[in-house]
Amino acid sequence: MSNLPIGRKLPLDFAIRLGDGTPAACANRTDYTTHTTTGECTVSTAGQTGVQPVAIRLGSGDWRTVTTVDLPPLDLTQINPSGSFTSGGAQVTLRGWRFATDDTGYARPITVTNTTTAPLYNYPVQVTFDTAALIAAGKLRPDCGDLRFADAFGSLDYWLESGCNTATTRVWVKVPHLPVGTSAITVTYGNALRTSASSGADTFLFFDDFQDGVISPFWNIPSGSFYTITETGGQLRLTGQTTAANQYNIAGFSLHTWKLTLPQDVAFDTELSIVTSPDGFKAGLGTMLNLQGPVTGGKNIAFWQSDWQMVGKSTVTSDVFNRHTFSIGLTGSTTRTLRWREESNLNTVLATTDTLTPTLGFFSYGPDTVASFDVRFDNVRIRPFAFPEPQTAVGAEQVIGVRVLIGDTPCRNIVPVNETLLYCTVPPHAPGWIDVTVINPDGERDTLVESFWYGDQPPPGVHLLYIPAVQR
Repeated sequence: MSNLPIGRKLPLDFAIRLGDGTPAACANRTDYTTHTTTGECTVSTAGQTGVQPVAIRLGSGDWRTVTTVDLPPLDLTQINPSGSFTSGGAQVTLRGWRFATDDTGYARPITVTNTTTAPLYNYPVQVTFDTAALIAAGKLRPDCGDLRFADAFGSLDYWLESGCNTATTRVWVKVPHLPVGTSAITVTYGNALRTSASSGADTFLFFDDFQDGVISPFWNIPSGSFYTITETGGQLRLTGQTTAANQYNIAGFSLHTWKLTLPQDVAFDTELSIVTSPDGFKAGLGTMLNLQGPVTGGKNIAFWQSDWQMVGKSTVTSDVFNRHTFSIGLTGSTTRTLRWREESNLNTVLATTDTLTPTLGFFSYGPDTVASFDVRFDNVRIRPFAFPEPQTAVGAEQVIGVRVLIGDTPCRNIVPVNETLLYCTVPPHAPGWIDVTVINPDGERDTLVESFWYGDQPPPGVHLLYIPAVQR
C-alpha cells in the first residue's frame, strides 16, 4: 500500500485479509529521503481460488471490502529442459502459478519421554535414527547438512555426534522445556540448499572438539617430565614414555570449571582413543572414577582410596581402541551419586558410587608400567544431567511443502523460489514420455501430460543439428 501521506504510516492495529483467510501481518517501510512510507502485508492465498474479496479493518472494527482479486488455481505451464538421460540428475526449472513457497522436504515427529519427577530445561537429548536409507533415497544430503530440528516455538540447536550415512546416526538436540511425561519435537530434511547447522558449542554447556589446533584457555595443561600434550588432528593428544622411576605417575590436564556455570546435576561425556598403550593402563575421564586394570573380561571401573576400589566393569576389552564414548553423570545435593555409562547407552549403568566427594574436570592417563603411549581425547562436553535420561522415538515420515512427481517418482532437492518458479533435480527413470505433476500441501495438483522425455537418444521426431564452432 503506497501513496500514504508524507510522514504517515499504517496504524499498528491495521489488518488486511483475503477472503476468509487469516489477517495478515503488516510492516511499514519508510524512505527517509522522501519521508514517505509503504505498507507491506503478506497475505496468504492458501486454499483459495477464484474471485476473492480484499478487506481491511482498524482494531476491533468491522471488516470493510475495498477491492477483489482473481486467484487462478495451481497451474504448471512449463518444464525446462524437457528431457534427461535415464540416469537422471538434471536440474529442471518449473514455471507456473500458485506454487507453495514453504520449506520443502520431509519431516518426522520425535517423541521425547521424561520419566523423572520434574521438568527439565535446556536439556540436550540424544536422538538416534537411520540416515543411510534417507541418503540412498536422495532425501537427505550425503553429509546430513540439511537436518534441522524444531519444537512448536521455533528451531532448536543440535550437534551431529556421529554416524552420518549409517543406520544409527546420533544427534544431540537441546530442548528448552521437557515436561514430565511425553512431548514432541520435529526433524526436517530434504532442502539441498542448506548446509550443516550442527554446533556442539550451542548445544552443550561446554564443548571442545579440538578442531582449531589451539588449546582452549578453558584447559589447564601442565608440563610433564615424561609426556607432552598437543592439540593435533582434531584431538587432544597425550604422548610419552615412562621409566622405572615414574611408571606409576599420571599424565593429566584439567578444566577450569570455575570459568563455567555448572548445574548441581551434571554429566561429562568424552571420546577416548588408545592408540599405543600397555594392557594395565588407567584413565580418568572428568571425575575421580577411572578406567583401570587388566583388559581380560573388561577393564575395571574404579577409584583410588588407599587402594583401587572397584565399582563396576567396563565394556572395553582390549588395550587399544578407537573413539569409545564414556559418560559420567553426577546427581544429588547431600549424597552425590556418580553413574558411569558407555557408548551412548545412557540408561545402562555400568558402575555407581556415592562414596566420593567428586572432583570434576580432571582427565588423566597412566600406563602403570615402563612403556610408550599415545592417547587421544575428543569431543569433551558438559551438559545438565537427570537420571533416567529422556528417551526419544522417531516417528513416520511426512512430506512437507510443494511436491513434484516425474511420473510416480519424486523430483529431488526441490527449491521453491516464488509462487511462479521452482527448481528440482530429476530422478532416474525408464525411457519414454513422462507426466510431470506439481502438488501443493493442501492436495491441489496440476499435471503436464507427457511433457518430459527420458532417454539416451532424442525423442521420436526430434533431430539434433550440430553446428561447428569456429574461433578466429
